[in-house]
Amino acid sequence: ASGGRLGDRGRTQPMLPLANERSQVPLWFHRHVHKTGGTAVRGIMASLHKRGDAIVQRGLGSWSCKIDWGHVDEALERAHNASLPRPASPRALVFELHEACTGWVSQELPRITELRTLPSARVFLTTLVRSPFSHSLSAWMWGGKPSFGRFNRTIDYWLPYNMQSNQLLHGDFDRFMMGNKEPMGKRYRHFGEAEFNRTLDVVRRFDLVCTTEELAPCMERLLQELGLPFVRIGHAAPAHGRMGAGTLPADESKVVQEECTAKGLDCAAIVAERTRYDARLYAHALGLWSVARAAPVGIARLPPIGPPLVAERRTGGTVAPTLPLGNHRVAFLHYHKTGHDLSPLLAKRASRFLD
Repeated sequence: ASGGRLGDRGRTQPMLPLANERSQVPLWFHRHVHKTGGTAVRGIMASLHKRGDAIVQRGLGSWSCKIDWGHVDEALERAHNASLPRPASPRALVFELHEACTGWVSQELPRITELRTLPSARVFLTTLVRSPFSHSLSAWMWGGKPSFGRFNRTIDYWLPYNMQSNQLLHGDFDRFMMGNKEPMGKRYRHFGEAEFNRTLDVVRRFDLVCTTEELAPCMERLLQELGLPFVRIGHAAPAHGRMGAGTLPADESKVVQEECTAKGLDCAAIVAERTRYDARLYAHALGLWSVARAAPVGIARLPPIGPPLVAERRTGGTVAPTLPLGNHRVAFLHYHKTGHDLSPLLAKRASRFLD
């Protein structure tokens, strides 16, 4: 067999023949969406690095979406090239794709997709999607209130439209935390059906899409798939009150009382109106994780099969099981091998976000 290499512009270039029984290099790319559990994911990566099981790649900047492909090439060449010293077990390369992500979909995502064709790479691309209500309150406490609360502004003034879907499709959130205001507010408000379908096209290229509420079992599954040891999966909840530091506690009732009820706001209605597409994205993620967690470990690394399918709505509002992650993903394989639908509980939960 022969391998390939990603050149400076992502082109496949010839390499030396693959040595017998050479080890695959685990490559974990996590596309960070603000306020979905990124601090916990970063903690997992740091723990793997501390144990010596992974090398954290910060990209061309701090936690950048602009990947340093030279480091990736070097690791893959060592795995391919029989003339180079072979590590007993190649350390994983882990990437938190967090900042400078504006061109990520068009520039970096195709290269990650190409990596899956190389026999020396074991690639997993992940992201998390959070319940829109919880996400909206958390985003307000993190980015909105520290900037606008002192001017007696509320979540109704600040909350941007479909923040999670927009980040996955367009990249960075406004670093000035202007929310629904310019410069990003107009783009976010114009997010419609065409943009949502493009977002689903992006999501199909991921290997594992989970909900924040199921972060721990999702990360355990990821570590299994990559052959990495289990590490502690924490939940960070930094204090509110300063830019970039804040999330919701497990009990949201106090925040709802202070930020919604006491100010005469129907936050449930506000969030429902501002997150119509995020709600559909969340329902989609619920279904993807439902079938992924039931599939045997290793099934996500099978060769590509067939064209991607699209999540659709059924009578009664439940999510249909046409839920692939990319063109060779867990959901497609598991459903068509077993015929298993979503569990009644997850179907019921998903339907809430489609009605």
